Amino acid sequence: IAGDIYDGDWRSYETGEYFVRGLHTLRDSGIEVALLYGNHDAESSITKRLTMPDGVRVLSTAEPESVEFADLGIVVHGQGYEVRDVFDNLAQHYPHRRDGWVNVGVLHTGIQGIAGHEKYAPCTVAELTACEYEYFALGHIHERGEQAGGDTPVWFSGNLQGRHPRETGPKGALVVDVEPRGTAQVRFAECDVARWEVLEPDLAECEDVEDVVGAMNSVYQKALGGAGDRPLVVRFRLLGQTPAAGALADDP
Repeated sequence: IAGDIYDGDWRSYETGEYFVRGLHTLRDSGIEVALLYGNHDAESSITKRLTMPDGVRVLSTAEPESVEFADLGIVVHGQGYEVRDVFDNLAQHYPHRRDGWVNVGVLHTGIQGIAGHEKYAPCTVAELTACEYEYFALGHIHERGEQAGGDTPVWFSGNLQGRHPRETGPKGALVVDVEPRGTAQVRFAECDVARWEVLEPDLAECEDVEDVVGAMNSVYQKALGGAGDRPLVVRFRLLGQTPAAGALADDP
């Protein structure tokens, strides 16, 4: 888990207690957990006061730590945040891979080249791939995506749930199958319970307002099908030249 488990300094502990109950469920199912703290966790009083279950490995905030899961043949390398504003390059101190193990790196970072985000623990993709791990899991950016460059797959999983209208589309976790010196196989698992979308019907063929409504409904029905049984919250952005423009402007 690559950080920002909690969202800032909330007074309510319900989220933290829910998370700890989930960790107990994982432990009781024989699933081990390694996590580190991100910038929001560092400022959260929840982080400081909740006790993690036995077996949950919370990675050091002082320096990169390598935690072995010997029964799985996996070693996880990572460093969390002691304070919210970490502007040092933590990645440059991560160790090189351990041969004979599956090496997984975990880092909470505003990686260089991604605009619109605080540059916490800034680094480059080249610095991450130089470690030659089988996989690098990144936190901080809420948009899911692979960071290109090098043989190591470097991914932001994004967040589990869109929190406002700007965080659109399916949200969830990444399931990664890895083996020593093998190519990691990455697939997406949807976890969101509600979904935001911005829909852009093309109005070029619309002659009147009724046609516009029909075009809106067409893209809406497609998005509704993609959302499954989740509630879907939609914003429409109307594009294209249409004779219906005057009527739309007169009666929004």
